[in-house]
Amino acid sequence: MRANGAGCHALRERIIQGASDALEFLAEALRIAKAVVDAQKNPDEVVVVDDDHVGVLSRIIRDHAPVGLAVTDREALLQGACPGRREPIPSGSVDDALRGGHVALWCERIVRMYHPEHRSALNHSFDAYGGDVPTWPAGRAAMLARCESLERFCHRSERNGLGVRQWGNAPPRQLDGTSRPGPPPCSNGWHGQRQGVHHRYRKAWRNLPEGEVMEHVAVVVGGGIAGLASAIALTKQGWRATVVEQAPELGEIGAGFAMSRNAVAAFRGLGFDDDDDVARLGHETWAAGTWDLHGRPILRIPDEPDARRATTILGVHRARVHGALLDRARAAGVELVTGTRVTTVEPGDPRGARAAVVDGDGRWEADLVVGADGARSAVRTALFPAHVPVYSGYSSWRAIVPGPAEEAGLHQYWGPRAEFGILQVSETQTYWYGYTEMPERSGPFDELDEARRRFTGWAPAVTRILDRTPPDAVLRHDVYYLPGGLARYVTGRVVMVGDAAHLTLPTMGQGAATALEDGLCVGLVVGRPVAAGDPLDAALAAFDAERRPRCRAIGRASVLSGRFGAHLGPRWQGVRNGLLRVVPAGSISRGADAVMGWTPPA
Repeated sequence: MRANGAGCHALRERIIQGASDALEFLAEALRIAKAVVDAQKNPDEVVVVDDDHVGVLSRIIRDHAPVGLAVTDREALLQGACPGRREPIPSGSVDDALRGGHVALWCERIVRMYHPEHRSALNHSFDAYGGDVPTWPAGRAAMLARCESLERFCHRSERNGLGVRQWGNAPPRQLDGTSRPGPPPCSNGWHGQRQGVHHRYRKAWRNLPEGEVMEHVAVVVGGGIAGLASAIALTKQGWRATVVEQAPELGEIGAGFAMSRNAVAAFRGLGFDDDDDVARLGHETWAAGTWDLHGRPILRIPDEPDARRATTILGVHRARVHGALLDRARAAGVELVTGTRVTTVEPGDPRGARAAVVDGDGRWEADLVVGADGARSAVRTALFPAHVPVYSGYSSWRAIVPGPAEEAGLHQYWGPRAEFGILQVSETQTYWYGYTEMPERSGPFDELDEARRRFTGWAPAVTRILDRTPPDAVLRHDVYYLPGGLARYVTGRVVMVGDAAHLTLPTMGQGAATALEDGLCVGLVVGRPVAAGDPLDAALAAFDAERRPRCRAIGRASVLSGRFGAHLGPRWQGVRNGLLRVVPAGSISRGADAVMGWTPPA
């Protein structure tokens, strides 16, 4: 390296005056090291920096990163005589040699310094460097954020085949002192400012699993099924993900649901590819059919291979699915932040400014924000204020009761403007729901007594399971939906998933299934191509094209199913029931395959 110590004294003065300049100085040194990612193909290329920055680089290398360095004087280097030794310089001599002004750091050695296997050593070196900066605690988050920007810069440099850069704004120079063209400007720039980074956000950078490279950062708003699925899918593609959740603790308070084939396919796509992973979730069964309120069959699913295959479901407890996703997210290194109420969302620009999520006392910036915060989405309110859920006119009781179901399969009963369902969810538990017309915000009342009153006179199986139900097991919630869903699922650097994007009526039983599908597709359709170097705007457009037509179709089908099923009044019950009794079994299989036959994109 060419030595030039003229600015050394001034630099030290700036370090003393404030952490900001010192941290930016270190960030530039790291940028120099990482901007030469093509050096492994051309080992004769070196980084040209002044002596001041050599000293900063030495702080990172010394005693922490096991990196081989080649040391020679500049004249020998210019003559092409540098031996390029690969053995590490003994600890303690690196700093002195680098400050001597006649040292060459081979580019590939510097790149190896930042290899993921040395990530923990680099983290440790930041701590050591921090001891020399008087105002380090105030600038620590900014430094970590800068390093994240450097990673993105070097990722782009590698894709574009950029070469060596010199400290400062001067054009890069060859070893003989002649100029050469510099790299084209990046749309985001390596030095994008990220002031006020929240301490919980920088923790995600510090806790990267050793050996894992994450070039892109995502913030997922919402820690439910859709949010956790999105975070897991992104980490599988090499992204770094942070989940922020409003509740003080992560968990599901729901009851059960029927996990259809498409939901199982999405679940497997998230890495639960072992049959035991799926089997542990619940009880495998099938949709047995529909009966009227007196227990007479309306549409019985025949016990035939095609019909059974088309309507196979897994009866699951919602908390069990959420718990499995939560465990997998933690194992994948996803940062989980609770007690965070999002107040502002800045969508950013896929080709420019980053997106930002703001709560009362913190700010997260990211390459991608996933709005997965459910029916009352704060992200949707901030970015799509015209789309407001409306009350369906119906409310739903739900409960998990001890013991298996009396009969195998999902049994559904239709009556005037009401529906009742029974589904076994484990060897020792059965789930039921009672969906009925009710004014918005009715109650409060004894929920179990009110459910018994509403379903008095229904089929004996309904009465018996209500009698088995402990009063404190019953939940009820008013049912809202988002007519048509969002007009688009993406804006800026934000992608919307789950109920935040397409809250539907429960009459098709596809809410959790489409949430899992969405989450997986965030990773496959957005995360994977962007990690491979494709532009974010194209990936987001592909996600919208992949998910919005399907989810809109399911939303429309849910409305039609309600009108023809649970929402139908007393006058047309007999007509409807008579028509369904003559429906061929083959049409049932084809209709089920249209929804449940979904498979993840290749």
